[in-house]
Order: sequence, then C-alpha cells, then structure tokens
Amino acid sequence: MIERVRLLLKSKYGLVHVPSVHKTRRWIEEARAKLAAGQPSEQAGIAAAQRVFPYEFKPYNVHTGATVEEIITESSADT
Repeated sequence: MIERVRLLLKSKYGLVHVPSVHKTRRWIEEARAKLAAGQPSEQAGIAAAQRVFPYEFKPYNVHTGATVEEIITESSADT
C-alpha cells in the first residue's frame, strides 16, 4: 500500500519524482501532527508537503484526487 500512497502524493502535490518511502512517512507524520493540532485536512497536507518536498511541491492539483484523510488512511494499512 505504501507504493500507492507514494503515487498519490506525487500526483496530488505535483512532485517531479515519486517520493521515497522515508519522505512519504515524513509527510504522513507531519500531516498527522498538523491535523492533531487542529489544522483543516487539506491545509495540513499542503503544509506537510511544503516542508517535506520544498523544491518539488506544486499546488496545482491539491484539491483533486484523493483527500489527505484518504491518503493517511491508506498508509495506515502499512504502518
């Protein structure tokens, strides 16, 4: 499932490359922390993407495709 999450992140955040497993897990941790702090889900995902993928992040498709909650739920099957 982590492979699917990596592809979802690439598509959602306009990344040039499919993110590594390490960066994918960092994004998941950052997004979860921001959600726990009360940020709205899509803002939490964007903020996490900006931190984890600072040079690749492009906000063109952030509101299409899978939601942040769906991506995190998908990742939960692996962690």
